[in-house]
Amino acid sequence: MDSARHNPAALDPEPGSGHRRLIRRLALVGVTMMLLLAVVSAYLRLSGAGIGCTPWPSCYQEQSRAPSHDQHPVARFAHRLLASGLGVVVIMIVSVSVSMRPRRGVVLWTSLALLALTALLAVLGRATPTAPGPGVALANLLGGVAMAALLWWLAIQAKGESERRRERLRWPAAAIVALLLLQVSFGAVISTTRSAAACASLPVCESSLSDVPAALHIAHRGTAVALLIAAGVLAGALLRRNDRAPLGWTLAALVTAQIALGVAMVALEFPVWLALAHHAGALLLLLVAVSLLAG
Repeated sequence: MDSARHNPAALDPEPGSGHRRLIRRLALVGVTMMLLLAVVSAYLRLSGAGIGCTPWPSCYQEQSRAPSHDQHPVARFAHRLLASGLGVVVIMIVSVSVSMRPRRGVVLWTSLALLALTALLAVLGRATPTAPGPGVALANLLGGVAMAALLWWLAIQAKGESERRRERLRWPAAAIVALLLLQVSFGAVISTTRSAAACASLPVCESSLSDVPAALHIAHRGTAVALLIAAGVLAGALLRRNDRAPLGWTLAALVTAQIALGVAMVALEFPVWLALAHHAGALLLLLVAVSLLAG
């Protein structure tokens, strides 16, 4: 008993568990902030590109020829506030990771990767004008997606649990992550090049595939079909495991909702709220896939 009083670490059944709990909480706060930031950023990008204007598509075609101005000061202020708060959270995560004893390599290196990514996004944010070109917008979008994935990965790794028996599901989960990145990339290029109205028919475009905007839409939709197949196979595998069934149902529900939102966007002439829901759904689907990669 006396030795336990003089050695507080002896009361901790797992050294460093207090640091891990703090890192996990900070990472979960960061994920929440990142999801909000991604939605606000998508709103600024999509509305700046003319998505959701009326009457569609004539307003969109006219706006594509006119210079874009910042008409959303409140959303832009919220974006800056969330980005600054997220930067503080990342710095706190790195500080706790560095002071953690014993250090866990995966936690420390993930924290440092988050810090580097935060710095890169800060530089891109300062260099981005009101209506960024496709390259800058795509870099910002993929950087935000990567940051959400890393924060969620860190929250899972900080639990200190490892179940290697689930490794068989990591390859299909990795395939879903890759398909999601392609899907998000095609969607970002479509919006930032003002090509949303280039394909108003389902399931294929009336225009020829030699038309670049139409080809982008076909690539986006083809990736969605591949994602539906991959997620269906993975969800089926999860549903056969009692301990993983809830994750299987979540995956199936999210990918079904994503397909439905994509179809509704075309049918309802691209209302901005549907586009935002589609973007948020892609991020949630990514977090499910990351859970399988980390677990």
